[in-house]
Amino acid sequence: MVSLDMKDINFTRDGLRLTIAKSKTDQTGEGETFGVNYCRKDPDVCPVKALKAWVAAAGISSGPVFRAINRHGNVQDGALNDKTVERIIRHYAPECSGHSLRAGFVTDQYAAGTPEAVIAERSRHESRVVMGSYRREANVFAFDYLSAVL
Repeated sequence: MVSLDMKDINFTRDGLRLTIAKSKTDQTGEGETFGVNYCRKDPDVCPVKALKAWVAAAGISSGPVFRAINRHGNVQDGALNDKTVERIIRHYAPECSGHSLRAGFVTDQYAAGTPEAVIAERSRHESRVVMGSYRREANVFAFDYLSAVL
């Protein structure tokens, strides 16, 4: 996320095309492009609209997407680093971590009945075994074992 650049983003009629040039799971830098749809259920939490609003408000046309804002409210030129993102998450969502955000996404997708292949493609898990470990948490209330006796 911290290395995301404006050249990696293409806003479209349906949402945005996002290219991740290199990541922990893609050390060779082959890159991967995927789509992010507009949120139709609740436009107030739409990631595409939020990103468009950030880019417009910050006046970003090139370079890093996610940048620091100084104490005077000025958007800086350089990208945020991973430690800054970690501090932001801990401040606004102290019960979360970068890992728990990814794990939470996977858990929510299992609970929603999303096919495992689709989850793995979006979460970029190479190991279905590791990804599947979140299934138990997602299904903890899937069946009411006491409904027949109570």
